[in-house]
Amino acid sequence: MERIIKTPETDPEHHAVGRRFRAWDGEIYYCDSWEENAGYWMTQVKNNEIRRNVSERAIGRTFHIVSV
Repeated sequence: MERIIKTPETDPEHHAVGRRFRAWDGEIYYCDSWEENAGYWMTQVKNNEIRRNVSERAIGRTFHIVSV
């Protein structure tokens, strides 16, 4: 069975994927994808070597969208 992955290219109007978020640690993260059974993948803007996997429940709670 094929795993579902959403990216800015596959879902440009997604409410989280492709957006920037301020996290609980004060850093800005870019949501680069959502993966079925894994949640969101967030990459820190300042240091792209830091990548975190976060739950869907984190959006709006510990990760808040940054207005452009």
